[in-house]
Amino acid sequence: MRQSNEKSLVIVQLARFGDIIQTSPLLQNLKKQDFAISSISVVVDTRSAAAASLLPEVDRIIPLDINQAANLLNGDATQTYWKLRGWIAENIPSTTFDRLILLNDDPLAGAVSSLLNAREKSGPVPGFSMLRPHRYLHAALRDRALNPLHLSEVWAAYGPRLWPLPTPHVYRKNTGITFAHLSTESSLDPWKNKYFAVNIGAGAEVRMLRAARLAALTHFLLDRGPCFVGFLGVEKDKTLAESILTQLPETVRNRVFNLVGKTSLPELPALLDSADVLISSDTGTLQLAAACDVKTIGLFFGGAKPNETDVLLRVPLR
Repeated sequence: MRQSNEKSLVIVQLARFGDIIQTSPLLQNLKKQDFAISSISVVVDTRSAAAASLLPEVDRIIPLDINQAANLLNGDATQTYWKLRGWIAENIPSTTFDRLILLNDDPLAGAVSSLLNAREKSGPVPGFSMLRPHRYLHAALRDRALNPLHLSEVWAAYGPRLWPLPTPHVYRKNTGITFAHLSTESSLDPWKNKYFAVNIGAGAEVRMLRAARLAALTHFLLDRGPCFVGFLGVEKDKTLAESILTQLPETVRNRVFNLVGKTSLPELPALLDSADVLISSDTGTLQLAAACDVKTIGLFFGGAKPNETDVLLRVPLR
């Protein structure tokens, strides 16, 4: 039974994989400083549930199929309200939380947050005053090139005033899968134990390098010495991986490990731990590598903003 001074917290974070990882500093500060919190629940998109399971501070994951929910946001306001309310009642257990923090500023996340039972709500929830972090973010977004804020700082501002922010950290599942175990013996050369992980995919296609560029990058790395390259990506990136491999000389293909679509998200931290460097476009794997303290080279294309989503933490929002 909960003690009367203990509080339950729910965080609504319906963004993608990388944003889930960047919620870690807020969660760490809450656990470290707010001793009254008995449990932390997170409401996430079903596709991001595996990423949320990597965060040690999360006690309960509530997955929602936001694509399904988006289909309910049609018709007049009254119909939308009752359809969404019924859908939430079916998908979220009837629980009253002591506090709710909304981290997304969009209609669906706002509607979900407004219909959840919580005694206190903060963030851009309809009907509640928007607090300083998101007001500041709105002002910064008017000129994104001059924005001094990292998203993790905006979200962490809803927690205790602890600075510097802790870096994101995640569970390491001991799967035994490492680049070292995948390699074969080679000559005694300084490059022998160098493993470059190359994440070839991204959530948005405009942020991805094309096959020819990825092949040229891979060939450049392998041409430096007897190092190894491991391709990372999801199921839909398999065709791209095969295209890259066909463009590489046969003499170097045996030093490429194609792991695209072959590893699960819980296995990824342990795999990244064994890499010397991760090269990736702006996507969740880049944020996860930073949480694993892996050296990263970020490739920012298609409107991605390094100053908002890169792996460095900046000035505190206070």
